Amino acid sequence: MRRYNFIVERGLSVRPNQSYSGPGARFETWLLWLVGVFLRPFAYRGIGTLSRHLGRRAFRAQNHVVVPLFRKSLIDIELGDYYWSRLLFADFEYEPEVARVLAAYLKPDSVFLDLGANIGYWSIFASEIIADPKRIVTVEGGHLTFERLSRNAAINHHPFTAIHGAVAARAGETVSFVTEGGHAGARIAGSDERFKDTQRTETVATCSIDALMAAIETTKETPVVIKLDVEGAEVPALMGAKETLRRTGILIIYEDHGADRDCTVSRHVIEDMGFDVYMIDGGGPPVKATLDAIAASKTDPLK
Repeated sequence: MRRYNFIVERGLSVRPNQSYSGPGARFETWLLWLVGVFLRPFAYRGIGTLSRHLGRRAFRAQNHVVVPLFRKSLIDIELGDYYWSRLLFADFEYEPEVARVLAAYLKPDSVFLDLGANIGYWSIFASEIIADPKRIVTVEGGHLTFERLSRNAAINHHPFTAIHGAVAARAGETVSFVTEGGHAGARIAGSDERFKDTQRTETVATCSIDALMAAIETTKETPVVIKLDVEGAEVPALMGAKETLRRTGILIIYEDHGADRDCTVSRHVIEDMGFDVYMIDGGGPPVKATLDAIAASKTDPLK
């Protein structure tokens, strides 16, 4: 059985505990931290590239550390993971606009659906507000990423319900799930033409928002918050939420990618669903948006 040897205090110190890795991970952590001291003024831009390079060359890509997160939680990260290695730094803010919205709208009696959860960052966040693990449902499609998600559930004493699946219009089917390009861009095959002919796919069972909600004991007044990050499959996912969308008190956080000049997801939400949309980019309060305003905000196709 693999054991923890230490926990890294985020950007501050190292204290004894348990870890998946040995001295190599300890040294790699401190090397990243030292470089991070110089990259801090630039929001740690470049740390991800360095961590990926170290994981491929000098160290094992699977070196793990566990770092404190939020007020009382932990998160296990792979040091060679360009996406999450920045969590080594206590003052790094991951998607601060999402944090502001969740902090404002999540209540102890809320239901939170974390769809496209990756390693569970936002589910861990929600668990510090919602005590009932049955009311936090976390879905991730990639097999290896789901293993990491499950690991983070375990080290936090299973504060949420983790499901290995792909969110789609109908539950109980199977789809090809693309893992090419890394966990941050994993998606259902066909939702992005770039990965249409890729060989790096997995077969994953589908679930729907309505099916997930049907398994949770709620009333019509129960507030529901959905974080939808399914890389191009947002519209089919929302089509599987017809019953859920009839509820009052529902908030959906989704991404409208800069490369989509037609604003496909926002157009569906506004025109087909009849919902109001608020932009939460930047540090100000959410601003009600039109399709024209959303399109005008897309100055970077990578965001």
